[in-house]
Amino acid sequence: MLPRPKADRLEDMDTPALSRFRLDLDTGCRQFVNVPSLLREGATEVVAVADRRRVLLPLTKGVSAGPEMAASRSHVDAPAGSGRLYRLGSAERQMLGQIESWDERYQAGKAWYLGRDGATSRVALFVSDHELAGIAEHTTTSLGLIPLRQVGAFLGGEDAAIATHAVCLAVWHGDTSYCSRCATPLSVAASGWELHCPECSNIFYPRQDPSVIVAIRDDSDRLLLAHNTAWESNFYSLIAGYLEVGESLEAAVQREIAEEVGLEVEEVRYLTSQPWPYPRSLMLGFFARSHSPYFILDETEIDRAMWVTRTEFMQLVVGKEISPPGPATIAANLIERWLGQPIVRPEDRNL
Repeated sequence: MLPRPKADRLEDMDTPALSRFRLDLDTGCRQFVNVPSLLREGATEVVAVADRRRVLLPLTKGVSAGPEMAASRSHVDAPAGSGRLYRLGSAERQMLGQIESWDERYQAGKAWYLGRDGATSRVALFVSDHELAGIAEHTTTSLGLIPLRQVGAFLGGEDAAIATHAVCLAVWHGDTSYCSRCATPLSVAASGWELHCPECSNIFYPRQDPSVIVAIRDDSDRLLLAHNTAWESNFYSLIAGYLEVGESLEAAVQREIAEEVGLEVEEVRYLTSQPWPYPRSLMLGFFARSHSPYFILDETEIDRAMWVTRTEFMQLVVGKEISPPGPATIAANLIERWLGQPIVRPEDRNL
């Protein structure tokens, strides 16, 4: 018998953690919104993000800060969907505005309009660890900047969407400073959603790179798990890779599987998607079927692989022989769809 999942994980099992909610981004008004003015208004909802794709939230019971795990398996041991981002109060915002003016922050690509929640405007700010220390002096709440991959499933659907949009914009602004055509420094426009070149009038938009990830099953409905040479020794996940230019999604699925594990697949079926700002991916999830149980590994990238039944998978996880993808990942979502229940992890503690 498979271990029983926590009840709080059941209702969201069919939707990846970062795709549970669609925000009203108010795209038609971006050209007319003045972000610095919104930051001066007390009614504006303001959230904060930081470097290394971290988001600001209160460290309530069950939430602690710790090192980020490269394999995306580290997460918060707390009920899924129960967490919220921290909203900056007026005193905290006034302090931040004194350190660096709202106009300077906006022009530096560190403040972005995230649309509306009904009649309330929403803005995201980029803050430093030094500024977090100043924020802490204006509140009795214990606060922490924690990587999105660790708290994506812990946050409620709306806040997970807010955090994802804000982190994606932070990554884009951090990576995009000069025009790729003439090397002129770019200026911020459209409430932080565009960068304009004043020299050649080139316009840059936030980008996502499409990537396929595939739950491969054989004729016995076993799932293929694989270990990448760059991962920790017991971490296993699914086959994934970026699209080549001019390639269809289905062709990318077949090519990646052939390259990495030497299998031919059929019944390629799209399931779901999720933004994943590591560095700026849009993960497109698929099921596929292989009629051959024999794989040939590309040992430069994939050095181990195994077919597992549902019972074998959970026994390996509970016995800590393998570590599965973290609950914020689309890999975990695809595995859970195959498994028929959320993954029951032996120890959810420890970020």
